[in-house]
Amino acid sequence: MQLRFETTLSANEYVATQGWHTAVLPSCPLHPQGGCSLARHGTYTRTTPVGMRIPRWYCPQGHRTFSLLPDFLISSRAIYLEHLLHWNVLSCKLSNLTVLNKRPILYAWMTLLYQALYAGFVDGLSSYKRY
Repeated sequence: MQLRFETTLSANEYVATQGWHTAVLPSCPLHPQGGCSLARHGTYTRTTPVGMRIPRWYCPQGHRTFSLLPDFLISSRAIYLEHLLHWNVLSCKLSNLTVLNKRPILYAWMTLLYQALYAGFVDGLSSYKRY
């Protein structure tokens, strides 16, 4: 499960200072009252920016890992929203083009892709919790 890691660091500062070492998960999201054996579970890498690592925890009782994503990674989803809104405007314009009128499958596929990306964006955004 991915959770929000509140930080004021930029991506470059986070990598330079190895900000993943300062991340703390105060309690297990599955057992907020305590009583489980929540423990740090190493880190994993992200492709961008170079050197990025994401800290993880593991709850053996719940058989689940938890990752703390820094704010700057979560906020990058807003870029996707801008792209989706741009595609929505563009798709309205494209629907009148001869090429897409001759290829309704292409237009339908692009529209489905937009809808899937938008649905994923909205669902993904609502799943983030603050820690």
